[in-house]
Amino acid sequence: MYRLILEWSEVWAILIPLLILLLKHNHSASLKPIVWYLICALILNLTADLIRWHSWHNPTVSGFLKYNNWLYNCHSIVKTILFVLFFKYAGNSSKWFNSKWIIITFLLFVILNFLFFDNFFYISSHLFTVEGIVLLICCVSFFLRRLQDEELYIEFDPPLIIATGLTIYEGINFFIFLFFNVLMKKEKGFAITIWDVHNISFIIFCVFIAYAFYGRKNINRNFNQSSHLRNPISNIG
Repeated sequence: MYRLILEWSEVWAILIPLLILLLKHNHSASLKPIVWYLICALILNLTADLIRWHSWHNPTVSGFLKYNNWLYNCHSIVKTILFVLFFKYAGNSSKWFNSKWIIITFLLFVILNFLFFDNFFYISSHLFTVEGIVLLICCVSFFLRRLQDEELYIEFDPPLIIATGLTIYEGINFFIFLFFNVLMKKEKGFAITIWDVHNISFIIFCVFIAYAFYGRKNINRNFNQSSHLRNPISNIG
């Protein structure tokens, strides 16, 4: 039962932030890429798990319905693009940060990678590793930009919560992604086992996103009130 729950965590974990979003009705321009990511991830991961379940129960199945690895590649591409956009809308205005060129460069890498190096229908360690590098750099840039802000959101900062969760997720999985293809060839059993670490970190990541969705509205109201208290002169006259 534990194994089944963990294997399907890439589906049910996404439902946690989506449920919070529906209940709290928190909509923000900076968080829209995250909402789109959750929707896309749910569709891709659910399809991948259904294909895996179908192939387990029908060993003789072949072709399109037997392999789901290409869906994980799609997930990585979608995640990278949408989180780059998230950092753009969240206020990452560093001089070097240009979301347009980051996305163009990333897509160029994706095309070259699958043309000359990897098969799109197998999990690509190169793709996932570059995903980790790009998003970790975006996270570090975002943190540095927050430290440079004249006014810090001491009480609550949803983009900061999401960036923290993303940093934890990518940091934990970077070396798993980097060596996954090698492990699948030489130590397949260990590679399958270590993927549990990825699933657990993905659950943690989704909890961070849910927390950001849950607290945004109330904290924004409290923050606005505290801003008036810190600037009493603005209320005079």
